[in-house]
This record gives sequence, structure tokens and C-alpha cells, in this order.
Amino acid sequence: MIAQHVRVLVVGAGGLGCEILKSLALMGFCQIDVIDMDTIDVSNLNRQFLFTEKDVGRSKAEVAAEFIMRRIDTCKVVPHFKKIQDFGSNFYKQFDIVICGLDSVIARRWINSMLASLVEYKEDGTPDFHTMIPLVDGGTEGFKGHVIVVLFGVTGCIECSLDLYPPQVNYPLCTIAHTPRLPEHCVEFVRLLLWPKEQPFGMGVDIDGDSPEHLEWIFSRSSERAKEYGIQGVNMRLVKGVIKRIIPSVASTNAVIASALVTEAFKLLTLCYDYLNSYMNFSDVEGIYTYTFRIERKDDCLVCNNVPKNLEFPSKATLRELVEYLKNDPGLQMQSPTITTVLNGSNRTLFVDFDEAMRGLRANLSKSLDELSLSDGQILTSKLVIFNTLERVILPILGRRFTSQHRTNFRHQLKYISLTDEPFAVALSPEAAAHAPTSLPPPLDPAPRGSTPWFTLDPATTLLIDARSPCEYALDHIEGAINVPILSNQERMEVGKIFSSGSVVEARLLGARFACANIAESLKPEGPLARLLETSDRKTCSPKLIVVYCSRGGQRSMALGTILSELNCPSCEVACLAGGYRAWRRLLLRQLGVWPTLVSPGGLAGTLWVLSSLTGMITRSIPALTSAQDEPSDPWLDKRCGKTLLLEELEAAGESTLNLERMAEHKGSMFGGGAMQPTQRIFDARLHSGLRRCLTANHVWTECESRSVGPGCQLGDGFWQRLRGTRATVRVWLSASLEARVNWILHDYADWLHNSEGSLGRVFESLANYHSKKRLESWRKLVQVGDYAAFVAELLEHHYDPLYKKSRGPMLRHLADIGLLHRIEVPVVNRAYFRKEAALFPRKILRLFVIPSVNEFPFFRSIRAFRTSGGLQRHPGMTYPRKLSWQWLIEKYVDPNQYTVDPIRKIRTGGRGPDGHIQYKHVTTGLNMPYFLVDYVRSRQMEAKEVHEEVILKIAKNWWRDPYLALTASGEVKRWIIATSNMKEGDVIRSHWEIPSIPVLPVLGDAYPVGALPVGTRVCLAELHPGEGAMICRAAGASATVMRRGTAVHDLSGLRAQMDDMLSAEPIDDCFTCTLQLDSSRREVRLLPTCVVVVGQVSNETHNRQRYRKFGEKYWHGIKQRSGLYQKKTGRFGRKIHPVDPLLDCTHDEVPDGEIRAKFTLPERPEFERRRAREIFADSLLVKPPKTRPVPGPNNALPHTLPRFTWRHC
Repeated sequence: MIAQHVRVLVVGAGGLGCEILKSLALMGFCQIDVIDMDTIDVSNLNRQFLFTEKDVGRSKAEVAAEFIMRRIDTCKVVPHFKKIQDFGSNFYKQFDIVICGLDSVIARRWINSMLASLVEYKEDGTPDFHTMIPLVDGGTEGFKGHVIVVLFGVTGCIECSLDLYPPQVNYPLCTIAHTPRLPEHCVEFVRLLLWPKEQPFGMGVDIDGDSPEHLEWIFSRSSERAKEYGIQGVNMRLVKGVIKRIIPSVASTNAVIASALVTEAFKLLTLCYDYLNSYMNFSDVEGIYTYTFRIERKDDCLVCNNVPKNLEFPSKATLRELVEYLKNDPGLQMQSPTITTVLNGSNRTLFVDFDEAMRGLRANLSKSLDELSLSDGQILTSKLVIFNTLERVILPILGRRFTSQHRTNFRHQLKYISLTDEPFAVALSPEAAAHAPTSLPPPLDPAPRGSTPWFTLDPATTLLIDARSPCEYALDHIEGAINVPILSNQERMEVGKIFSSGSVVEARLLGARFACANIAESLKPEGPLARLLETSDRKTCSPKLIVVYCSRGGQRSMALGTILSELNCPSCEVACLAGGYRAWRRLLLRQLGVWPTLVSPGGLAGTLWVLSSLTGMITRSIPALTSAQDEPSDPWLDKRCGKTLLLEELEAAGESTLNLERMAEHKGSMFGGGAMQPTQRIFDARLHSGLRRCLTANHVWTECESRSVGPGCQLGDGFWQRLRGTRATVRVWLSASLEARVNWILHDYADWLHNSEGSLGRVFESLANYHSKKRLESWRKLVQVGDYAAFVAELLEHHYDPLYKKSRGPMLRHLADIGLLHRIEVPVVNRAYFRKEAALFPRKILRLFVIPSVNEFPFFRSIRAFRTSGGLQRHPGMTYPRKLSWQWLIEKYVDPNQYTVDPIRKIRTGGRGPDGHIQYKHVTTGLNMPYFLVDYVRSRQMEAKEVHEEVILKIAKNWWRDPYLALTASGEVKRWIIATSNMKEGDVIRSHWEIPSIPVLPVLGDAYPVGALPVGTRVCLAELHPGEGAMICRAAGASATVMRRGTAVHDLSGLRAQMDDMLSAEPIDDCFTCTLQLDSSRREVRLLPTCVVVVGQVSNETHNRQRYRKFGEKYWHGIKQRSGLYQKKTGRFGRKIHPVDPLLDCTHDEVPDGEIRAKFTLPERPEFERRRAREIFADSLLVKPPKTRPVPGPNNALPHTLPRFTWRHC
């Protein structure tokens, strides 16, 4: 393999370098060189796994090389215990690629400049790829990291991305010298001020971060200063990190970045896949996050471009100012600039940043540029040219051209087609999100940079090629695509098995062999690709764009697209679909979910007219008897029904229709089967295409269907919601006489009824699940004597019509009540009648309805002289009675998104009441009593920040609730609430929002935040969490007392700050909370001050004092019987003292719905001891003496066998 013959240079053998060496060796690279000037320290052992304790003090490069070669015999690693500046250009020319794992920006810039200087450029300015050495650089800091791929002359280099690196942390000198606060300040004081002053190791000796003596001296002086100012945290590790500017490292981040670096190196050397273009950012602080983008080449880059960069200075500027600018400018950041020029034909050095060389040049720093005798246009080093004007000096800094050494050719970049600009591909509008179903797929991935939007393509000049296998193409494909399989079904299965076993490289190699053979086969003269290219070359009806896609937009489409693009077809371009078929499928499902529910431009804005009828008008797909003049061209049209005939004639008349049965090819029914249905994906694609055509129509016709259109196809949530809803949806009931329906069925099923004797047995077997043997026997006799008319009439009357009325009767009655259902009488059912009436049918319907006004305005209904808006949305947090059966509404169909004060009736409760108990008295029609939707939320004024007033219109008693209900009104909005004991008709109740520092004077029946009430106030209907509605004290006569009110409950900003800063397990301070005590159980509840409560007691407090007439009447009402005699509460007679439950703390937001966790307060609080004693007392009552096991005997032995029972038929 190529990995055995290339030579790789790894710069850095630290935490990231160890991971790089390991990954390179395990991937099969056999010739590796590693450079590192550092030695091993004890602090390195926790993350640099190639080193052990015995290696402390040795060279990192040497130890790492020994470890790799000891583990992998075929790998040769050459260590270099030197600086990268110690090697010349001839050393770096011998490598094929360079991988950097450095922690220094200076070293990165140096190796970047060195490799760039080796690149040679052609006459046209393009780099010579045979002299290019790619640079793959990576870095980590904590849980973050990056990878950058540099191809000099093609991508941006390290110098172009210099602004991405964080600046070096510097501390203010005044803080370091006078007011240190951090341990880093102490170390910086010794480094910057104390070291130059004392010179502990001789004059002119700088700090060496790798010298143990230097670090020990700095550590001792830093510890003394930290002790003087009371600062803790100074240790040897901190000293080394500050002196050497060590970046914190995490082993897991190093492993991820190293794997990415080696993967990019492998892709660059083998060209097996596109390389990174050109920067990847990685973070796993709060979940894994990656982002890639292209680093643009800077036009004025000094490394990868040869364009001068002008620096303007005043004419009197000194050389010192120039040097400082070169060092401190963010775009230059030169550490040790050297400035030379040419005077009188000879080189003259003006500045060198070395102490030995500066002795004779130090005087130049204070001279101005004029005093240095520099004339116009003189060269200042190989990078600087000075142009001296009258007042300013312009210094153009010339860039240098660089390339690298690489033995492979540059790969052509493919063009991409993106779907992200399609409607609802990424984000939904507020209106669409409000009605869209919750089952939408996630948004599409971001589009590649420079991709072409899908909507800009011309279908007439665009050819779609599906590169998937034939079985994938048969399941579903994009409309109009041609299948050119890269892998056959068997080949795809073999590659998938190898890939699933974990051999990724082997699977890709096998897939590449198969793909090359199949593409070569398709390029033969008789192959599909050859015919396409021949057509394109002739320029006769040839496409201008060929779009190739596969499953994910990956290797198969890129392989075929690359070959087609390299053929350089003169009349067409080649592109790949970003994301492939899966992206197109995800977009299709998102649009299928949003289009039907969005009744506005951009969705299905027209009115949806749904055709409904009984069997005989909606007879489903049984072989029809058609005349010669009506012979259809489509085989499916041989199987029509009455409703389908009407849809076809409407479509022929120019109307927009959605024929669901034709899309699903639904031919199966009780009377015989048909051809195989299409897959769900094909059905979705057909429905998507039909909806797209109907988006601009004023009205659309479709048929009433169930959720399943046949056994294999189902309607999506969006279309099903529109089909069953009332928003811009009107139904037309086609009514025909029984005689007309029977005649149509006999005409439509003539062949089947006379020639399908064997199929009748299967029909009667399926009917046996619904009807008695006596009725089935009578039907068999009718068929045997040939009386098919009577058989069909009996079947319609006793089978189809009852089933249809049972399933859709309540909904259709509700639609008729509100004016969204119209009845049309059809005298006969045949094609001639429908063809005659198709042109007049829409006009007849439009005269009966004012379509624009049906759904634009809310429908008002009258109930007991009170007008209630049917368009009033339900409020979040409203509590509704639970469902008692699968079908629980009758007479009034209640939209789940709407709130109503109308009484609602329930049926089919399985003989059970709302409490779940069996109701023996209701054995015929079930529970047939009305109930009301109660709103428990009285805290909506907390968001509006204003007092909310309501007037009580009525006090009513609901049959299944103990407390009374109050009907309140505020404007046109009405609702039912739980009434308190003092409420009466005509009262005005208010809901307050303000929490003052001084408690308010409460008013009975009004709602307040609990933090606004004084201690001792009697309340009810209390919220456990703000805004979620009353959860406690809701029963008749229930109440609670405010026991404690925090001193800072009015300081909501302080409460919010504490909740943001504290951990989830920490309790909130008592000064921000309030405590209620339930009057019934004496249990205490700890609440936030913004929880809303109602002042007073719940109504009907004497409900438990009702006198019953006879023994057993309590049992009928579901009340437990009591003897009435006094009994000692010791537990002997079944009664015992139950301890008070512990404090219920509801101040934490993370408590999920339906789960209330009791929490004790902290041990240092005064009430802890009392609650602890209460808990011990409760445990003592629960201790029971162990029960003695019975001794087997003649009277208590179990029988050996259970009695057998025999069922007798009477």
C-alpha cells in the first residue's frame, strides 16, 4: 500500500503527538520521523500514554519512537531531539506530508513558512503539485480542538488564519506589582520584575522553562509572595504552565483530534476521498459539536501570496517604531524581525533581534527613516520595500510564494445541488409551526458552500441519475430519475456485511472494485452511460445538467459524478445532490406534514372539498364491466368506483383533484384482490406531487378515506389532520337510493359475481366474523339461486351501511350542524351522468356556500343565552377530565385545540363512571350525563402584568364534582372555574400579579401570588409550580393556611439570580419562599412566591354531612362505610394514627409532571429536629410483629388438584 512507501513527519511528541504516532502506526504507515525538543516531566504521564515514570527526564521524541517500534515491528520511527529551526529546507523536502501537534503559535508559523518556501509555481501562477508538501495541523485546549488542512497556493495557510488563534494572556503590570489577586499574578511578578532585578543565574541569563533549577527558584519566590498576600494555589505545575504558556490538555480531545489529523493525511496521500476544506472546529463541552468551513486565502498574506503589503508611517518615524509595529500588529505578530536593506550595491543590516548582533546596531533604533539614508524604492530585507514620499513612508511588505512536495494530482471539485432553500426544509414560519404535526422529521443539514439551489433547475434540461442498487430504486426514487446502479443488489449485500462486521477499509476497497467494474460496463457502447453521453454529444434533446444522487450523497454518487465530470461533456455539466435520496425524502415528509395544515400562501390555501357517501357510491376497486368506448388506457382505471368516477370527470373538466385510491392503486376489498400495492414511499411521493400541483388552486377535490388507504399505504399526520378537521375543509355527501346503488354494484361487479364461485367461500369466511350463521346461510341461498340484487341489497343494509355510520356518523352530524356538510342527491350512478354533471357540479356547490367566510371568522354558537367564541384557543396548563374510553364524545365534536363552556356528553364508557367504578344502573346507553371543562389556571395575569377582572354569571352544580362551578366572563371569553364558598352571581373577582414588600389586604374569591398574602391567610386552589394551574386544595371544602412568608419574597430578581446560580440539589433560601399548611392533613408545602392561590375555602364545604336514608346508600355513592362507634386508634380495629407527611418542596423547576418528591430541609435549620422526631414516630408505628407461618394439617392443607369446570350450552 501507499502508506508503506510515504515518509511522514510528525512535529511534536506531547499529548497530541503521542496520539498521532499511535494512529499513524496502527494505520500502516511505516516511515515516520518525529521532532520534539522537550523532555518528559511527571505531569505529562496522566495524558501522554507512551511514557512511564522511568522515562522522566528523557527526550519525548526518543522514548515515543522506542515505544512505537517495540510494539509494531514493521514501523520505523526516527526521533529528532532538536528544535524545528535547527533543520534546513533540504531536511523538509524529503517528506511527503507534515502533521503538526504543537502547542505554540510561533512554531506553527515557522513550519508554515518553511513548507511554503519550498513550493514552486508555474508560469500561469498555479502551484506545482509535485513540489507541494501538505501541512495538516491540529491543536487542543481543554475540551476544544481544531484541524486545518493547508495546501499552499490552493487553500488558506496558517498565516491566513492567524486571527483564529487566541491572543496571549497578559496581566496589567500595576496589578502584578501592587495588588495581586491570583496565583498567576505572583508567578508573573517573579518572571517580569524579580528575575531581571536579581539575575539569580548570572547577568544576561534568560528564563529557561525546561531548566529544573530555574523553575525551582521561580517557585520559591512565587510562594513567598503568595504567602505575603494570602493567595493560595501556587505549585510547581502552575509555575511551569505560566512560564511555558502550557495549554490545558484532555486525553479524549487529543484522541479525537489525532484521529481527524491522521484521517486527513490518509485522504491526501491516497485520494480515497475529498480532503477537509479546510478548517474543522471541535467541541465537547456540552455535547459533541463540529463545524467545518473554508479558510479563504488573504490577498495580502506574506506567506502564500506575493502581493506587497503597504505600511504607512510618518516621515519622522524611528526604526524602533517600525520594529514595535512588526511585533505587535495582529496581522503580522513577528517575534524576532530582521530588517536589512541595500545601499550602494551592498547589503546593510539595520536591525537584528539578537543581543550579540544588537551591540553595533542599537543606535539605529532611535534614528528616523530619513536619517538612515534610505532612498525611494530600496529593498528592506527580502520582504520590505520602502517608498519615501514627502511626508510619509510607505513600506510594501512583499509576500513569498510557497508550494509543497506531493506526488499526486489535484482532484476536480464537483458541483453540488442543495435542497435547503426549498420551502420548510430548514425552518418553519410561526403560522406553519402552530398547526404542523409534531412528527415532522428534523431539518435538513446545511448546504455545501457554493451549491446551487434545487428550485433553480429546469426540469426540461435536467437529467437525474440514481446511482443506487435496483432494489433501492424500486422502493422509491425521485420523479424522473434514471437508474444507473453502481452496485448490484448482491454486491451491495456483500459490501454491507463486511462493513457491518467492522472492516471498514476492506468494505470500501471491495465496493470500489465493484463500482469500477460496473461503471466500465455502463460505458460500453450498449451501456446506459454511453447512450446518455452519445445523446449529449449529438446535442439533440440533450440535458444541460446531469444530477447524480445515491442514498446519502456519498461515495456512489461522487464516484459516478467524478467520472462523468472528467469526461468533459461539451454540452452539459455534472453535479451531485447534497444529502442524496435521504435528504430529498426528509424534505418530502416535512412538506407533506406542513402543506395540508397551512391554510395560507405557501400551503394548501384553497378549500378542500371532500366527497363522502355510503357503499355503492364509494365501492372500492372491484373489476368493472366497461363498454368499448370507455376503455381506459391505464390498467388501474379498469377498477373504478362511483366516487372515483366523479373525481375523474372533475379532473377532466379542469378541476384540481387528489385521487387517493389511484395513488395507492387500491384494488383489494372483501370481494376479491388485485395487483400489489405500491410501497408507502411511492405513495408519499405521488401524494407530494399532487399536493404541489394543488398549492395555487382555489379549491381542491378529494375523497373521504380512512387513515389506511389499503393495507400498505397510510396518510401522513398533516393530510389526515386536514382531512378530519374543519379549517378550510368542506364535505359533500353524495346520497343515492338503495336501488341506484345496487344497480351500480351489479354493473361494476358483473364479471366477478358470475365467474368467481370459488371466491365466494373466502367472502363468507370473512363475513363470519361479523354476522350470525343464520344470516350467512340466507345469503348463500340467495347467491345459489342467482338473486344477486337481493344479496347486494342485504349486504349494504346489514353490513356496509352500519359500519360506515358507526365510524363516521358523529363527525358528520357535527359538520352538518355547523354548516360544513352538504347533501347532494344522485339519481343514478354511472359515467354518463357524472360526465354530464361534472361541469355544473362545482358551480352548484359554490352557490350553496360562501367559501371565503366559512373558516376566516370564528363560528359563534348560542348556549343558554350566553354567546361563546368557538375560536378561543385553549390555554396551556388547563386541566381536562381524562378520557374514559376510546370514543368519548357525542352530539358535539370538540376540537382539542378549542375551549368551550358547552356541556359535553360522554358515551361508551364501558359501563363505568368518571371515577372508574362500574355503574350498574346505566346498562343501555352508558354514562349519559353532561360535564363541563374546568379551567384551573388563574395566573395568566402574571405575564400581562395587569389585574384581570371577571364577572360571575352563574353558579352551577356539576353532577360528578363535589364543589360548585362558577361561569365567569371577561369580554367575550367565558370559562368554568371552581367556586369558593362566598361566590355568588354578579360578583366581580380579580386576579392580581404584584408582590409588594408589605402584605396586601386579601379579598375573598380573588387570586393573589402567595408571596403577596400575610401569614395566617386561608387559601385554596393553590399552584405547586407557577403557571401550571391549581394542583392542591381543589376538593369541596378544602383549604390551606399561609404559615410562613419570606422576608424577600418581593425581590424576584434576587430569586431569579439564585435559581440561575445554584445547583439543582440545593434548596432555595427561606427568605425567597412561602410555606402553606394543608388544613386537612397538616402537611406543609414549600412554594415559590409567584405561585397563585385563591383566598377563601372551596365551595360546598358541607358535602360530607349529607344524611343517607338507609344502610348501603353510601356504598352506592362510592363512600367507605363506617360503624360510627369510637375505637382506639391503635391499629387493632383497622384505624391508626398516620404521621404527618414530610415537607413538600415545590421550589425546584426540575421536578417532572406527575412526580412529586418530598425533600427535607437542611439539618442546621430549627425545624429539622421536629421533622426528624416525627419521622421516627412514623417508623415506630409501621413496625409489625412477624407472622407465624401455619403448620400444615388436615384442615389447612391445599388441594392437590384444582376443580375442573364444564361449560354447558343451554
